Amino acid sequence: MMNDEMGHPGDEAMLRYADGELSEADAGRIRLHLETCGRCRGELEDLRATLSACAHYHQVETRFPPPAPWGDLSRQLATLDEAPSAFARLCQALRSHAASSRRWTVAALALACAVIYWVTDTPSARAEQLLRKAAAVESAKPAPRRIQIRSKTRTVTRRTGALPAPSDVSDRDTWPSLEAQFRAANYSWEDPLSARSFMEWRDRLPEKRDDLVTDRSGYQVRTTTHSSDLVEATLKLRAEDLRATEGTLEFRNHERVEISELPEEAAPSSVASVRPEASSDPHPELPRTQPGDSAATVAATPGGELRVFAALRRLGADMGEPIEVTRTERQILVAGVGLDPQRAREIQDALSSLPNVAVRFSEPAPAPVSPSAPEASSPAASSEAVRLLRSRLEAQLGGRGPFEQFAEQALEGAEALMTGVHALRRLSQRFAPETESQLNAEERRLLEKLRGELTHLVLQRETEIQDLMKPVLGAPPASRNSAIVSKQVAAEELFRAARQVDRLVSIVFGGAAVEQAGPLEPQLRSSLAELRAAMEACMR
Repeated sequence: MMNDEMGHPGDEAMLRYADGELSEADAGRIRLHLETCGRCRGELEDLRATLSACAHYHQVETRFPPPAPWGDLSRQLATLDEAPSAFARLCQALRSHAASSRRWTVAALALACAVIYWVTDTPSARAEQLLRKAAAVESAKPAPRRIQIRSKTRTVTRRTGALPAPSDVSDRDTWPSLEAQFRAANYSWEDPLSARSFMEWRDRLPEKRDDLVTDRSGYQVRTTTHSSDLVEATLKLRAEDLRATEGTLEFRNHERVEISELPEEAAPSSVASVRPEASSDPHPELPRTQPGDSAATVAATPGGELRVFAALRRLGADMGEPIEVTRTERQILVAGVGLDPQRAREIQDALSSLPNVAVRFSEPAPAPVSPSAPEASSPAASSEAVRLLRSRLEAQLGGRGPFEQFAEQALEGAEALMTGVHALRRLSQRFAPETESQLNAEERRLLEKLRGELTHLVLQRETEIQDLMKPVLGAPPASRNSAIVSKQVAAEELFRAARQVDRLVSIVFGGAAVEQAGPLEPQLRSSLAELRAAMEACMR
């Protein structure tokens, strides 16, 4: 699963991790590695951006609801079942055209079609496509309905799209922990029985596994994950109109919640029955609307999210810590996995005075232990180019010992650089121009202050690695002056340049697999020059 001596996951492993196709043990190892490796976190973000672009294409392509009611497709499906499989038809087409003058063109086109069919026919791809179609149908005809939410200790009946009326607040206060669990898991409490809510929760997961079951009555989508307080969710969609009719949620604390649609005439307009919970909820409650509160009072704003980032910056918890910040309509969730208890308390204390902020720290789920053969370590120098460069550097530095000490400094410097660049890039992404326009003057000054502090830290680390490499590689070639660009573009360019330096440093000094041929020393010099140019653009 790990493809080099430094323990970095390979490209295939990262792709399968992003798509939720790894076993629990392999996904757990990669998840722990990502908590401390800025380089791999950056590669995973780029991979997710690519997957998101593909998903966006499917969303745009299928965003419109059908022009007429869904018909009975049983006859057509039966005909398809009796017809030859897609692979059999492909083979037949290849045989029929093999003797023609254009046989190679036909074979290439057929192979491309087969690859596309294989990529888009995975359970995750089918589940995502189905959810987006169902969400599009919901958006075209939104309508509140009555649902029932059941757990072991309570039963709640209410309408979707609205919370209980203020007159029911006294009853509602007997089951706040259920709402808290939904919100902490980023799952909609206002409309929990919908394809859109399921899809929005699923899209936020860094790793997941999907299953899709189809029968005559409809479809059942099941998504499991280890990166959320909600570890498993199931949604049933009706065949004729893709309407969500039942749902089941399994939380990390082993609480199971079932959601079902009720007939319109059978459900009251507010809470029908509440059975008191047997034990108190161990998790902190989230901000809840009180009688007389206005929407503006409880709304989670970009300014509130910015203050969370500022508090994390004061603690240095925005660089390298396994912490994620997510803003929804009503709350700002700060979640972390595997933090030291004392460190977790420091962060909780720093955020306790901020409104609409929920803090959720948890321990990583233990990976099942299974006997396996030890992995064979790859040779440190996996190519002639690496071997020659290392030999020259050893001779220049005075032997194997000084070289290893230098290599350790280079790897640590590249890792520190990536950690800072990752934090600066995340701040730029979360406060893009459209979000920054919602800040007031004081909040904009705070944002500029945070950008300046992170840019200064990244500059220090960039200077340190440049000074370290200059005696052994010589001065990098002069960098061209980049055009003035936006802060977001400059942060992305800096991230790409820093990642290229980190990759080459890992190959030369860490034994990472060589991804391309050619002399590495000129590539490293050139990447350092690009890094300097990107850093100067950020400073401007």
